[in-house]
Amino acid sequence: MSFEEQLHLTEEEIIRRHNQQMFLRRNAQLLQQELSLEAKLLEENPELAQTIHSLNMREIQSNQRGLTPADEAASATVLPSRISADNPPSLRKVCNEKTP
Repeated sequence: MSFEEQLHLTEEEIIRRHNQQMFLRRNAQLLQQELSLEAKLLEENPELAQTIHSLNMREIQSNQRGLTPADEAASATVLPSRISADNPPSLRKVCNEKTP
């Protein structure tokens, strides 16, 4: 392979990596926006936060018991997110509060 061909491939690789980095950066920004909006929504709606937490706990327990996806489909529950230690503190606080 000639030097020019190698240079062209190197340029293509640089462009590909740059585009991949830009995609990943934008994806991370959108994910952060989603988490922030979700945290705000849950802070404003503690009942929703408690419901999501309860559903997540039920799904975790089902997974621990080894239920199949078909068994889970019977409940027809779609969870908007996982409530975990990776979530912002405000979200964890809301999800750990008990509703009356």
